[in-house]
Amino acid sequence: MAPTADSLLVILCTFPNIDAAGEAAHALVRERLCACVNILPPMRSIYPWQGEIENTSEILCILKTTAARFPQLEARLRELHTYDVPEIIALRAESVSQSYLAWALQETSPLPPVEDELA
Repeated sequence: MAPTADSLLVILCTFPNIDAAGEAAHALVRERLCACVNILPPMRSIYPWQGEIENTSEILCILKTTAARFPQLEARLRELHTYDVPEIIALRAESVSQSYLAWALQETSPLPPVEDELA
């Protein structure tokens, strides 16, 4: 059976700063838990936390992984994250080019970790 678009998940996850986002991204790609992580510039997040309204700068990461790898990715994100309640939102990809999907499936297959030149 050929892979379908719903094999791919897009994960949204915020981090407190660029260093934390970068460290997590490198670990997740190196460990083949996701094929790619886009790290967006700082954004403003406003949310209630422990009885106060927070107004903080955060970094948004967009991660691409497969549905099969999501449980391991989520567990590893929780280990790497500094937040008590990290934002981990998985969205199923409705449409994906077949070449990108094939690449993402290849890059998240459970093989030995890829070398990370920044590690």
